[in-house]
Amino acid sequence: MEYPFITLGNGTQISHSEMLADRSVLVYIRKDAFHRAVLVLPAQEWREVIGFTADELAEYNRVILKMTSLILEFSQKGGFRGASGLED
Repeated sequence: MEYPFITLGNGTQISHSEMLADRSVLVYIRKDAFHRAVLVLPAQEWREVIGFTADELAEYNRVILKMTSLILEFSQKGGFRGASGLED
């Protein structure tokens, strides 16, 4: 399952998976059809990077790390909607 998390001012969308059996969470970064990447938390390992520069990845890493505790919590509760009680 993939849960929406935040859309940044430049249009980049960040979403995340549910917590996996190994207690990791996949964070998906999508700017457009030519820019996407996956960050594995809590290991902070980048995978499937397409189109982003090292500087861009470093900036996304900084943003995501500030919100890691929320992402990990939401990944166990059905995303933001589930954690907030808004889930239908």
